[in-house]
Amino acid sequence: MGKAMIEMKKRETKSQIYVTFSKRRKGLFKKAAELSVLTDAKVAILTAGPGGKARVYSFGYPSADHVIRRYLNNSTSQTLLHEEKQQEEEDEEEGCWWDQDIGVFKSMDELVAYADALEKLKVNAMARLH
Repeated sequence: MGKAMIEMKKRETKSQIYVTFSKRRKGLFKKAAELSVLTDAKVAILTAGPGGKARVYSFGYPSADHVIRRYLNNSTSQTLLHEEKQQEEEDEEEGCWWDQDIGVFKSMDELVAYADALEKLKVNAMARLH
């Protein structure tokens, strides 16, 4: 038994809008991660949340900033390749996001994004165990 097809129409209530946005965003980010892993593509996605809130969600591999900088420079010169290599080395020196002290977060949005990432890690780990 598969998933039922959901009609594509605008959601009526705020609750439905937020739930749909959250689920679709997570699915989109998951597909982007799969694309980057399977094809070694550099992927960045920016999306603004629904409503009047100024929340922006981003996903990027190796990071959204890295991919956006590369796109804005629009160059494949040796200089750009050298800069990318330096940036990757700097990212490696900083360590992984899960090693960071939570006191370094400047805003609640960053802390919430961190918590979301930890939740995704937990779900992925549990899925691999089963």
